[in-house]
Amino acid sequence: MSVGTMKKLDVIALRADADKMIRKLMWLGCVQVERADLTEENDSDMSVFSCETEKSEHSKNLASVELALSNISKLRKGKGLFSKPHEVSVEQFDSGVSDEVLELARAINNTVTHISELKASVARYKDEISALSVWENYDLPLSTASTEETVIRLGTFPGGTDIETVISDLAEYLDEFDIMIVNTDKNAVYTSVIYHLSINDRINRMLTEHGFSKIEFKDKTDTPTAEIEKLRHNISESERKIIALQGKMTEYAKLGNDLEIARDILKTDYELSDAKQLMLSSQDTVYLSAWTPERAQKNVGGTLDKFNCWYQFGDPAEEDDVPVELINNPFATPFESVVTMYSYPKYKTFDPTMIMSIFYFIIFGLMLGDVAYGLILSVGGFLAVKLMKPKGGMKKLITLFAICGISCIIAGVVFGSYFGDLPAKMMVNMFGVAEKDVPKIALLFDPMQNPMGLLIISLAVGVIHLFTGMGIKFYVLCKEGRPLDAIFDIGSWYVFFIGIGLLAVVPGVGKYVAIAGAAMLVLTQGRAQKNIIMKFLMGLYSLYDSISYLSDLLSYSRIMALGLASVVIASVVNLLGTMGGFIGVIIAILIGHILNLAINLLGTFVHTSRLQYIEFFGKFFEDGGRPFKPVVPQMKYTEINENEIK
Repeated sequence: MSVGTMKKLDVIALRADADKMIRKLMWLGCVQVERADLTEENDSDMSVFSCETEKSEHSKNLASVELALSNISKLRKGKGLFSKPHEVSVEQFDSGVSDEVLELARAINNTVTHISELKASVARYKDEISALSVWENYDLPLSTASTEETVIRLGTFPGGTDIETVISDLAEYLDEFDIMIVNTDKNAVYTSVIYHLSINDRINRMLTEHGFSKIEFKDKTDTPTAEIEKLRHNISESERKIIALQGKMTEYAKLGNDLEIARDILKTDYELSDAKQLMLSSQDTVYLSAWTPERAQKNVGGTLDKFNCWYQFGDPAEEDDVPVELINNPFATPFESVVTMYSYPKYKTFDPTMIMSIFYFIIFGLMLGDVAYGLILSVGGFLAVKLMKPKGGMKKLITLFAICGISCIIAGVVFGSYFGDLPAKMMVNMFGVAEKDVPKIALLFDPMQNPMGLLIISLAVGVIHLFTGMGIKFYVLCKEGRPLDAIFDIGSWYVFFIGIGLLAVVPGVGKYVAIAGAAMLVLTQGRAQKNIIMKFLMGLYSLYDSISYLSDLLSYSRIMALGLASVVIASVVNLLGTMGGFIGVIIAILIGHILNLAINLLGTFVHTSRLQYIEFFGKFFEDGGRPFKPVVPQMKYTEINENEIK
């Protein structure tokens, strides 16, 4: 309904009270700490508040706890989307995280690392067994490479190599050697080559010419069979250790609640460190600069009064970049997520959320009007908010869909859509009722039978939507002390379009009203020009903007297009489903209609938002604001009783 009024807050406090003061302000959830600037008055004895060591410690511990939670997530029973947050006291939250919990996180992470190392070892052992298995027929220690007079070489020839031919070729030039086949497969021939030391260079050269590749097992001091047995024993031992460590992980997982609480405390401490680094400090004092809503001024002042400090509230200066807080009623608040996805309005400008939420509600329902779809959205959305307890933007978005589900139900009743035309299809295809005898359940009309009716409603909503946007601009100009601009720039168009509208009802009156509106535009829209001819030409040229307005209006035909899209898909799904009897209907609902809902829900959300951003906001919205982000506790897994905070 409005952009909240902000107050600038300046505080000078004792350095010893800095942490406690920031924490107290944090629990109020209404103070955004800003970077305090060094000025000529304070730069001689003040510097940026330093807490890098503290922040680094919080960051390290937070990373450790979050990693531990990730490591035990799959082992925790009963934890899921609908898990209730842990109730924690403010005192417990402010007291920090115990060394025992931090040690638990380190133990979990170290255990996971140890398990990973053991699993990597098992994989390596298995690879080694695979590599050694082809040498099982070799009965010498693998590390044996030579004797006093001979050399032993293990290696492979390419698969399919005729070893007898190799021996024959080598025998023409050499003697005192022997090649023994240990194993063969399609890829290689595994051999042991024994030869006298005196022919080492020549035989190596000739073996290479035949494709021989030497293999060494320097760390294998036993026979292949014995080495494989050692590896199997190592695998058994590693797997036994893994099982034991996994048992410890199961026990650690039972302490996951402590880690979740610790995560929120550490995340909050980290954010507080960030806030403290925005302050200035001297040896004994700190200076804090912040923004706080005017509505919270009393609570903030009451909190600061508990400290030995000086503070003052002031109005923003003209050059200040003031953060924006949107204030809306419970119905409109979820729709803030639509506005903020576009942009925050500038400070002290018009907040369109309330008015936009009404149009969003109506247009969403027209695009996805179906009683069953609406029930799924509303019941599912409100249950998700109650059971999952989402926070922030996610809560707003889910609630938005739940509220818009009500709009879908209303539109579904008006246009007779219950899983599309499922009731009618069941009567015709399953119960043999003639199509002409199917009762009409739409309160107004069936869009499939009367698409032009839906188009007319869509364009009518568009006219009201556009006129409302223009009306907001009229109001804003008047509030800024520019009533003539409001009359000339907005009122002229109102007269012009009302005249065009009256042409369809009372042509005689409509013609003169439209001409009057056109004359107002021609005479006023060039008023910024100094030359009288340019004034007239620019005024005349302004009539071209009527094309832009017409284009904007035609954009609302997408309401009809999206509405018919979901209805047509639903009708096809129903036709196929009812041909299969009751089982087919169930399959149609569980698969066809759920897919139809998912696809058209996305399209409806996007196109409803687009109509707000382009056609509506374009008439008046002043963007460029930055969101109000107070320092608040980071409670992902926890909650604190509001009465305790107060």
